[in-house]
Amino acid sequence: MGLGFYKLSIGEGNDKVNSVALCRGDIKPDVCLRCLSDSVVILQRICPTQKAAIGYYEYCLLKYSNENILGSTLINFYVFLPNTQNATDIDRFNGALAPLMRDLISDASAGGGQQKFASGNTSSDLSTIYGLVQCTPDLSKQQCSDCLEDLISRIAIWFNGKVGGRIFVPMCNIRYETYRFFNGSTLVIPQPVF
Repeated sequence: MGLGFYKLSIGEGNDKVNSVALCRGDIKPDVCLRCLSDSVVILQRICPTQKAAIGYYEYCLLKYSNENILGSTLINFYVFLPNTQNATDIDRFNGALAPLMRDLISDASAGGGQQKFASGNTSSDLSTIYGLVQCTPDLSKQQCSDCLEDLISRIAIWFNGKVGGRIFVPMCNIRYETYRFFNGSTLVIPQPVF
């Protein structure tokens, strides 16, 4: 157990279950535990007989499987949620977003075995952009960086011109918005020069 990262394996052979839980790096322990408690109930209700499941929530993720999932970088599918609003100047918005996300990736992937999380913001003449990235701490620095870079590369495909969005996979996630959605900030990125 670390800063909102939990892993547990119980049982043996075909009856073994492996589970991983990760809370967002900026929330308090009571919010983390409430999110995880709620997610256990929800996953049991909607996946009563599955041997593997994953649930993505606002403040946590929970996954379990009868296969080894710790340190896994296998992505079977992506969950992405775009903000419905468009930027007034897409090129300028993307020009401010890209350096913010890259700096956050660098900071998060350098985190240790307890937490790989970074949040921050940058301002442009259009707006302030807030970003958050996180990996499960069982990933190496390179695995975390690769996972987050993969998600960042999909912004142009799924969110081009959107002022916000979230992408989740089992071992990492990103989010950006033009409003503050996290507690505290680990980085403030200077305004890009155009």
